[in-house]
Amino acid sequence: MELIPVEGGYRAVIRDHIPEDKELRESTCYFEKMEVILKPLDEPVDSVKARAKDLLSAEYIMTEGFHLIFNKNEFRAAEALGYKALPILERLYGKLIKEAFYADAIISLALMGLERFDEALNIIAPYHKVLPDDKILKELEELLQKSKKEQDDLFRYDPDSKEDIDLDPLA
Repeated sequence: MELIPVEGGYRAVIRDHIPEDKELRESTCYFEKMEVILKPLDEPVDSVKARAKDLLSAEYIMTEGFHLIFNKNEFRAAEALGYKALPILERLYGKLIKEAFYADAIISLALMGLERFDEALNIIAPYHKVLPDDKILKELEELLQKSKKEQDDLFRYDPDSKEDIDLDPLA
């Protein structure tokens, strides 16, 4: 890990070793570089390094969780990883970082695809209580309702319609 002094604190940078073996590379989540800004108040460098390492570990755990969701649809395993990261974040930064972190998690889960959207909201529900308000969850629920309606409209068959329906658009 590299610790770079910046205005009012440090930038902690960690680089991951990406294996050459394709199967190994695809079996887990790797990143080239991850960094976080830390702004300690007259904190010793060793203490900053320890905090940076913990925070990057927590972020790595969540990154691995998102990999499980996106690439393998292993929702329960990803949820377990989320719970593993939570106490690290809470110990380091308290409620504020948890709110930002899990708001980001909610958005990331929402982006993974509408076909698993309901399940994504269920996974995120335990984290919802750390958010400052219901705004993000409400926006996602509205998006879900809107997209369900759009899908219904798209696949609704109207026998009185004069439009030709292409039953095999790829043919």
